[in-house]
Amino acid sequence: SACLVGSEMCIRDRNYILMSINATAKSATADVWGTLAEADAYHANRLFNSEWTDATDATKETALKWSSSLLNLLNWKGLPTDSDQAQSQPRTSLTDRDNYAIDPDVVYEDMKNACFEYAWVLIKADTTKEADTTGLSKIKVAVIELEIDKTQKKKKIPTNVMDFIKPFIFSYGTSSVGKG
Repeated sequence: SACLVGSEMCIRDRNYILMSINATAKSATADVWGTLAEADAYHANRLFNSEWTDATDATKETALKWSSSLLNLLNWKGLPTDSDQAQSQPRTSLTDRDNYAIDPDVVYEDMKNACFEYAWVLIKADTTKEADTTGLSKIKVAVIELEIDKTQKKKKIPTNVMDFIKPFIFSYGTSSVGKG
């Protein structure tokens, strides 16, 4: 259906209104680690990410909120810069891979890139969902049998995201999870 000339918004586009996201470091109301513009710039320099470039801005913003929320649950080294900041980033007492101090007043670039990468992964598929075979060890129908390998669990945080943040978290997979 076509839009009326001069209308501010088409009815067909009503579900694509941009949400308001807040990427202000140390803010008590921040809900993402980086802006949509920063995420788009990051993905403009990547190959094989058509899911990101084809997504609406509203979908991208939702994915950025979701990835930030999931990353907040990890057990991060250092302390939040401000006690009332909503996000787990930025943090104090962190050093980069070359052992230089990371500015505690901004979200470090690797942290943002992890958020942007995770948002893209979440747009592609829900990686947080349990495997369809959870709880099963074997399925047998007549002569067809499927044995499930219990050691092949789906990773909640994808490897490409972990590559950015591994130096900044305590061992992944421990029971210690939280913002503090």
